[in-house]
Amino acid sequence: MSLSKVPRGARWAPVSGSANLDLAYRQLWNKPDKAYAYVCWCQPPFPESDDEDEGKEKEEEKKENDCDGGDTCICGKPAQEQPDYKWITTYACRRKFMCQVDMARIRDPANFDMYTFNDHAARDFVEANGNWREQWVVCETLSFFLQTDLAADLLEMGEVDTIIPLIRLVGRTVLAMLAQLERQHRLGPDSEVKNLGLIMSIYIKTARNMQINELLNDGDEETVELKLPDGSTEKYTFDLGKLDEYILGYAERHSITVPDAPQDVEGAAEELPARTVEDLWNTAESFRQYESDQGTTNGPGETPAVGGDRYDITTWSSAERREASFNKRDPFSKKEIAALKLGFMLGFE
Repeated sequence: MSLSKVPRGARWAPVSGSANLDLAYRQLWNKPDKAYAYVCWCQPPFPESDDEDEGKEKEEEKKENDCDGGDTCICGKPAQEQPDYKWITTYACRRKFMCQVDMARIRDPANFDMYTFNDHAARDFVEANGNWREQWVVCETLSFFLQTDLAADLLEMGEVDTIIPLIRLVGRTVLAMLAQLERQHRLGPDSEVKNLGLIMSIYIKTARNMQINELLNDGDEETVELKLPDGSTEKYTFDLGKLDEYILGYAERHSITVPDAPQDVEGAAEELPARTVEDLWNTAESFRQYESDQGTTNGPGETPAVGGDRYDITTWSSAERREASFNKRDPFSKKEIAALKLGFMLGFE
């Protein structure tokens, strides 16, 4: 398939910065060997510590060792050349993360002296059904993005009744991915997924932060009927408030080393059911419910959807941008609008 035939996502407007970013990422689908190879980051694109003093020390250290995108640092270098290095992801994750950062920025009114509401939920995991490598890329990218200030801003601007279902959906997505890798016998210390421990550790940290902020509390149990490999069924009750324990359970069950893993949870694997032949976390059904509850439509009778570009300022008409602008001017020049129509992407300093 040539690059010109890479499918354009159906959820985008005819003129859309998001569509241009997404299409540029989708071109990687023609190069799976490159896309799903593991590469290094010289440093994570977010603070490594929640401790203020330690965080300042890390920032000073970063200033002394500035990332230059791989010119002199190790960013983008093959992970096999650094066998003991911690910060590795697929090349696709690196590209997708940068894409998500730019998508957040073109939904951020502060960049355009405007005010609107930020709301963008990734549905890429669902669209990648049947391609476990691409679904893992989504999980990698999401783990990084949730650690950034951009994610914090997006979460803080929403209502709790909107944020909590989204956080729980993220939790299901991660657990569904781990369960899928388990069914495919891809969980373990020698897995072809080279950064299992790293990504699991980031989600554990995220879960604990959400618990502290009361966005992911226990006590809300669900019961599902599971199909086991031998053809039998059994009921399983779980609580997404224990997301960190379930992730640790998968690590414990499959002898996966998790960097900086908390030591206050013992026997986490006992919380998990036996390996199943289907998603035990109700992910698909819950996504459909989330889409129905939180999605929006473009007109009467249309099915609610999430994850589009409704709040992408590049999709607005010039008149709409002028109306929302503090100075009543369109923040985009005619030249920039023409470039968007040609498929170019906006750059941010």
